[in-house]
Amino acid sequence: MKKKLLFDATVIANAVYKNASRSGIFFASYNILTGLVNSGKFDVYLYSNLKNVECLRSIVEDDKCLRGKVRIAPIFSKRDFAQAHWMLQKSECKRRKLGLRRKLYIKFRLFLAKFLSSSNRQKEEFLKTVSVYFSPMEAVPKEVCVFPNIRKFVFLHDAIPVLFPDFYPEMKKGGYWYQALLDSLNKEDVYFANSQSTKNDFVRLFPQIEKDNIHVVPLAASDNFYACKDEEIVSAARRKYHIPEKAKYIFSLCTLEPRKNLIFAAKNFIRFIKDNKLEDLYLVLGGGHWDSFIRSLENEVENFEDYKKFIIRAGYVDDEDLAPLFSGAEFFIYPSLYEGFGMPVLEAMQCGCPVICSETSSMPEVIGEAGLMFNPKDDKAFVKALERMYRDDDFRRESGQKGMLRAKNFSWKKTSDLIVEELEHV
Repeated sequence: MKKKLLFDATVIANAVYKNASRSGIFFASYNILTGLVNSGKFDVYLYSNLKNVECLRSIVEDDKCLRGKVRIAPIFSKRDFAQAHWMLQKSECKRRKLGLRRKLYIKFRLFLAKFLSSSNRQKEEFLKTVSVYFSPMEAVPKEVCVFPNIRKFVFLHDAIPVLFPDFYPEMKKGGYWYQALLDSLNKEDVYFANSQSTKNDFVRLFPQIEKDNIHVVPLAASDNFYACKDEEIVSAARRKYHIPEKAKYIFSLCTLEPRKNLIFAAKNFIRFIKDNKLEDLYLVLGGGHWDSFIRSLENEVENFEDYKKFIIRAGYVDDEDLAPLFSGAEFFIYPSLYEGFGMPVLEAMQCGCPVICSETSSMPEVIGEAGLMFNPKDDKAFVKALERMYRDDDFRRESGQKGMLRAKNFSWKKTSDLIVEELEHV
């Protein structure tokens, strides 16, 4: 008989919004979930907080990898579910300015929800039958902690908000999900870390965790990252994100936030093209952004005057366009100050795109000897790396080939197998 596994899908529920929420942690959570489902070892139920339940239902219905293979956990009362449904639809009506017909449909769905959702008694009975709770990001909820029959596992991605508190003012305000995670750390639960660097951070900073209770489980890049050789597809992606057709470009992909060190990168890129009198090289910044940071970046770019046209903000990049953009780039840069894993580095390598990245934290574990690393606070070191990767055709080609070979060491199958191995010990 299969064990019941309750999977916290809160971060996956955010997939309906194409913004900074679809970060590396989202993709890691999704791929771990599909790996657990495909292992066939567990009956998988999805947990989410109240406001995300309806989003989660929609995702499960639309996703062919999850449809019919997972179920939403019956842990909300009739009143809870109806309230969540109504709050979501009311917000959607307001956002999209929907009319009377849509509102009547919502009320009909609300009526159905009262009969389709579970009762509080069913919730308790269900939790008594669960063997494993797995959270890919957040703290285990208190309503799960009170059940001693449930073994708890949590994936730790990084200790960055502790190491760089100035970048995360939310930590000081209270109610931030990461603070709740830190408050929940203990000696009994089992943890996974995405790199040896992350494990070392948590062991050093949080003695309440047993060292032997943290298992290093590297992440991977999805199959939709590949070396795209179709010039028409690459050209279509360039046009979509307003990259000049014949020009060369350097690609960057990350959430636009202070820790990613993009102002440093932009300044030194402009210095590089000015000193070398280059008029056909662009820096393309892809990814969602923090509203609090984007103004600083925009103001900095304005200071570049005539050179600001060489920096292109592509914004959120659709999944199907990532491989073409990586494949069409001269090389990829990742100047981040600190990473738990640094998935974009691996994604670029899997596409055969040469990589320049920071030498800090986990990134040496990912890139190995397949590209160039530099001190992310050293302007001269970064410009020197740009110079070599841009000028040396043989080195750039060799870096791309080495990256593809190294990327084969990582796979979501390996990731999920390591996790399943620990979960099966319950």
